Amino acid sequence: MRMLVFGGTLFVSRAIAVEAVARGHEVICAARGLSGAVPAGAALERVDRDDPHGLASLAGQAFDAVIDTAIMSHRWVADALSMLADHAGHWTFVSSISVYADHATRGLGVDAPVHPPAAVHATLADRSADPELYGRVKIASEDAVRNAVGNRAFIVRPGLVTGPGDHTDRFGYWPMRFARGGRVVVPDVSEQPTQHIDVRDLAAWVLDAAERRLVGTFDAICPAVPLPGLLADVARAVGSDAEPVR
Repeated sequence: MRMLVFGGTLFVSRAIAVEAVARGHEVICAARGLSGAVPAGAALERVDRDDPHGLASLAGQAFDAVIDTAIMSHRWVADALSMLADHAGHWTFVSSISVYADHATRGLGVDAPVHPPAAVHATLADRSADPELYGRVKIASEDAVRNAVGNRAFIVRPGLVTGPGDHTDRFGYWPMRFARGGRVVVPDVSEQPTQHIDVRDLAAWVLDAAERRLVGTFDAICPAVPLPGLLADVARAVGSDAEPVR
């Protein structure tokens, strides 16, 4: 398959590009090329999504699959769709569970209420001022994808994404701390359910969906496990004999 991956140099988009190359696909990474190199075996198509004409080099090109991980820009998503929707056999948009309005009720699914859409281009500063903005931009972007490509759209809503390349330290603290050994302070919440998805598993599923032409809207997360069990798994994974202290 000829596949276009927007990004391909950082975390989720890079993991997707790595997986696509490993499966033998022709992979084109559309990026500025400033955040790092694309994976070996992939080609770099230099684009700048902040430039109104930044996707011009993609005009007229056709792809069996397009994978977009745009974070907080409805404009980026809309521009990509305007340029490529009619020339893509399958379209993946990586969204987020942040689209959901209710994060307290357990057992909800993809039909749960979502935040009102915000069709804007947002920044990290905007997100700090409005914590719901990330999810609102994502849901507006989802709607744009569905409207443009219809039954060729695969919308995936990951939860906490972890693994190689994660620069947020939302999860990476725990492997690092357990690897140091000693007494490790952990939250005293023995029944607290926790969930995450390794970026490599997410990438593999995205590629499975593209290859099989899977369409629809799906959550992407592991089964919930109590926090102590997750931390015990982390400790085993790094070969730690650290002592958890509550």
